[in-house]
Amino acid sequence: MYRGSETLWLGLVFLVCAAWSAGAEEPSFVLRKYDEVITKDRRQFQGEILSEDDGVVRIRVQPSRTVVPLDLSNIETIKRRSTPESEFQRHVTQYKDEPYKLVEIAKVALNYPTLREKVLAMLEEKSASGFAPLLVLLAEQQLANNDPGKALETAQKLLSRKDSGAGYLLVGRSLAAQGKTDEALKALKKAYDLEPENSEVLISLADVYLSLGQPQEAQKVFSDVLEKSPKNLAALIGQGRVRLREGQLPEAALSFSAALQIDGENVPAKIGLAACKALRKEFDEAVKLSEDVLRYENRSAQAYGLEGYALLLKGDPADLPKALDKIEQSLRENPNDPRMVALKAVALDRDAYASQVAGKDAEAGTKRQQAVQLLGDLAAMDPQDDVLQYLLAEMYFRQGDLERAYAGFKRTVQLAPRFAPTHRAVGAVALRMQKWQEAESAYQKAGELDLASGEYQAGRGLALLGMNRLPEAQEALKKARELDSNNVAALCGLGYIMNAEKNESAARALFQQALAADGGCVYAATALKSIFQQRQQNLEYLTFETPPPDTWKSVGGTRVKATVKDGAVRWQGVQGAGDSRMLEFQTQLRTEDFVRLEADIEVPVGSTSSVGLRVGARSGTAVSFEVELGKEPTGQLAYRYRDYSGASVAWKAIQPWPASGRARLGISTEDLASGRVTFHVNGEEVGQLPLKIQDPKRITAGVFAEVPAKEAVDAACDNLALLVRMAEDVSSGPKPGELIPPEKDKP
Repeated sequence: MYRGSETLWLGLVFLVCAAWSAGAEEPSFVLRKYDEVITKDRRQFQGEILSEDDGVVRIRVQPSRTVVPLDLSNIETIKRRSTPESEFQRHVTQYKDEPYKLVEIAKVALNYPTLREKVLAMLEEKSASGFAPLLVLLAEQQLANNDPGKALETAQKLLSRKDSGAGYLLVGRSLAAQGKTDEALKALKKAYDLEPENSEVLISLADVYLSLGQPQEAQKVFSDVLEKSPKNLAALIGQGRVRLREGQLPEAALSFSAALQIDGENVPAKIGLAACKALRKEFDEAVKLSEDVLRYENRSAQAYGLEGYALLLKGDPADLPKALDKIEQSLRENPNDPRMVALKAVALDRDAYASQVAGKDAEAGTKRQQAVQLLGDLAAMDPQDDVLQYLLAEMYFRQGDLERAYAGFKRTVQLAPRFAPTHRAVGAVALRMQKWQEAESAYQKAGELDLASGEYQAGRGLALLGMNRLPEAQEALKKARELDSNNVAALCGLGYIMNAEKNESAARALFQQALAADGGCVYAATALKSIFQQRQQNLEYLTFETPPPDTWKSVGGTRVKATVKDGAVRWQGVQGAGDSRMLEFQTQLRTEDFVRLEADIEVPVGSTSSVGLRVGARSGTAVSFEVELGKEPTGQLAYRYRDYSGASVAWKAIQPWPASGRARLGISTEDLASGRVTFHVNGEEVGQLPLKIQDPKRITAGVFAEVPAKEAVDAACDNLALLVRMAEDVSSGPKPGELIPPEKDKP
């Protein structure tokens, strides 16, 4: 999984809500891969016409490639092979003086990305006709081509027409695209007066209200319509969009769901609901909704973009190639969408990180440079776009340029003052820069905009810690924990305070809960290591970002074995018929030293392999004892053991393995020689087991995968922690109360 914050993606939701699509028309062009000849006796031949000499048509027939001569007098029809380009040119030539026909031709041709520039040129050439539908289509394409100046000129030609709601709408959209929001608002209000139920007018008017920081007015636009017509689709979708932009995800989902109850195949509603699902971390549902759209609208740039967005948000490196492919498909359908260009840059940056972890430094450098170039081109435009400014600032942050990141996020706040995550981003960077007061103010504002988020309260608490205002910090952190019991920042902040108050047991419990909630929390692991040192215990914490110590070994396997790569221990491939079924990554230690073993385990619930934690001892070839906790072949989280009494090694189920395929497992004991061990799942105790063992001198502890012969496996272990007693007193390391305060280091 990716290291780092998921919150950078929140602003990207607008890329799928920026312009609702009514759906692509079915192309009326007749495109043929082959020439086709139909004879008067109804025989059909498809292939390549080679010649038409002396009253004979010779055609090389596919797929046999046989050349067939046909008498021209016996031919009823000849249909020539064609391309979108040739068909477009033929239609334009045929209907050059019929503007209403040219509009229909243009709408069909726009389904082909390679024709868009030609369509635009044709519309501009024919605009002198003054035909209103043609001018409307031209202005829309000029806006799509990021040329609001030309779009405004075209739209103003429509205003000479009486009651031109479309004209005022396009004038308003063109002005808004140039950042002239006050003038845009006046034009859109006129459009609204003329066409109060036009969905494009409603959405554009709400957009401008939102850009002016007036979400209440945006909401009122749709509330007024829904009061008169509760089943107005455009108003329900628009209402959902406003709520989505305001970060009100449950409410937004309700609006989109209400629209789908009226029209179950409505594309904008499905895309809006998918965006809500993605932001609520229901990634698979978001992908499914996007694919539903693509099944019957297979050229939807929004659906492609959202699917790529959700796959990136999911954070699995294995999904990166597919995510990039979906983003590329979106750009093929809409190559001038700057937000999608920005999303591609972020995807490349993530891909660069994955390459770097895999040791492919040159490849990582190339991808990162591509990402920087894409965002650099966008930055040169200085867009009046909160999403793009957010992404630019996030990239500066990843490059370590905190000053530019801070300025960029501040700019984002100016463009989207009512969107809580933008204030959080300012707070996160301010924390890193130790601008405590600015961080506290930013998180305070985010918390006022979203009262249900524990994260904002946690960020404010960390800022107060930085100012050494411990009572206020403790209050904010406790509130964060009330809102989200597993908020890692709150747990670490409270752990720091308990440690400062010399309450070692409370601090240890809080840090252990933080590590259980997020196995990648280095701060919690470091704090625990410091605390345990005072108890003559050592916490070995392996994130696999660097090679593990030599004391850890991969045991068993030929085709498949435990291999450290891509920031984790992985088992991947198809098991050989004669290979060892038990594949371990383990270390040896004295029996009396073992205290606790825990790790993040990832394996699909449907895998036939068993994967988990293992502690055991052997004497020669005989097993003294072994105990395992993990996913067993039928998809249950279970344990199994054998000991001196010869107990059965059958799996005993505890609960179903999580559908996500991931869990943090733990095995602990106060005294292994006594034979009592405790099982933990995500920090919660789930059972105990009494073992009868012969007190072996040495044991092995680690993770395992048991893979059946000729079966495929794809599983991983990350953030492995082993707690052991130390043989001698160690006085180095921070004393109680000397921990460094935690900081939120990601926007």
